[in-house]
Amino acid sequence: MSQNQLPTKTMTQDINISIERKLLGIVLSDITDIGPILRSVDRDCFTEGRAEIYDACKLNHDASRPVNIVTVGKTLIERKRGELAVEMTHCTDGVYNAHNWKAYVGDLHEAKMQRGLEDIKRDLMKDFDIERAFNRLKALQAQNTEAAVFVAHDMLVDFMKELDAQVSGRTSLEVTPTGLRPLDKIITGFAAGELIYLGGRPAMGKTLVAMQIAMNQAQANHIVMFFTIEMSGQQLMARMTSNLSETNGAAFLDPYNRISQQQVTEISVAVDQMREAPLLIVDLPEATLSRIEAEIMRVKSKFDVRGVYIDYMQLVQALPEDKSKPKTEQVTNLSKAFKAMTRRTKVFTVVVCSLSRNTEQRGDKRPMLSDLRESGQLEFDADKVIFVHREAEYMSGTGRQEKAHQMEIIVRKNRNGQQGTAHVKAMLQFTKVTEYPPNERPCQ
Repeated sequence: MSQNQLPTKTMTQDINISIERKLLGIVLSDITDIGPILRSVDRDCFTEGRAEIYDACKLNHDASRPVNIVTVGKTLIERKRGELAVEMTHCTDGVYNAHNWKAYVGDLHEAKMQRGLEDIKRDLMKDFDIERAFNRLKALQAQNTEAAVFVAHDMLVDFMKELDAQVSGRTSLEVTPTGLRPLDKIITGFAAGELIYLGGRPAMGKTLVAMQIAMNQAQANHIVMFFTIEMSGQQLMARMTSNLSETNGAAFLDPYNRISQQQVTEISVAVDQMREAPLLIVDLPEATLSRIEAEIMRVKSKFDVRGVYIDYMQLVQALPEDKSKPKTEQVTNLSKAFKAMTRRTKVFTVVVCSLSRNTEQRGDKRPMLSDLRESGQLEFDADKVIFVHREAEYMSGTGRQEKAHQMEIIVRKNRNGQQGTAHVKAMLQFTKVTEYPPNERPCQ
């Protein structure tokens, strides 16, 4: 299957099997309170032998016995289904974050609903009993609605148990730091399911910041994807090589005359910093939202992807039904679709976007939320809105030189925390953003 192909039915089934295994892997891990998980699903959420593994887990839990691969394996043997031990190893051979269990439960309920709809359609084609099909559909919808209703106190108890586990270090919240400490002091990092808009006027360095954070996260062993729509993959690699080796980026435009053989050796050593860093580059010159999501789901079915970067929003094609509509409406609906995609994929999504010229009409040219181009929907949908600003771009002479390295990363919206400004050092010749060393501070 080509990389740009949309998910097939078989691929969707494979993804659902992977989710079933992940949830059962958490249940079998013997390191978390599985009561809330078992109350949130039933055997019909699982397919094939995994439904029987679920039954064995629940039987042990209801009998106040430990639930792990040994006890559940013994129960399966007693039920003469010992051959399911092989499937249990598939469920437990990964490392899963228990914090994600509610996302997996939601996915399994959606898959169960889809299977039910397919059964209804198939039977309707056989017996043409419309009344029976309608009644089955109502029952299915009622069942699906019930699955999403929880008693508030039960949810609070579950939350406190999870909080206690995080405080004691038994589990961790899936927040991925940016690797820029001044920024992480404000936002901590990016959480799973968050939509983040990263904006700036041209030449401010918004793509540079996105690339730097993605590289930092990958070097910390977090799997992230970077969709490059504006630049080719080769152009992005030139920037990354400049960053890693601290070689002037202009040299890669004329390597024959500006890079020596000795430098090639030195650059090769520097590039090896990314040898074990799981940064996945997706070169997608004609991007649609469906192609982006298909690629995320394809990779997620194989790897534990933490986050996605999309560079940049204005180059993503409008939704098919919006192509004849005004630009404002196109961007509004695209932002809503990005938000929905982020919730479905359960990864953080950083979307680079350009800003309107309004910033240049003000005395203080630092961006504000109202500067997001085309639509206020972006501000509404985003969990975080972050802007990149370099005052030197609006200066000349000595002042421009003095502030050439100064970059402000401005957090204008942070749904779960504070706002503020992170001061970092922009080494533009190396396409690099870093922290100021202790003995160096930005000049005022």
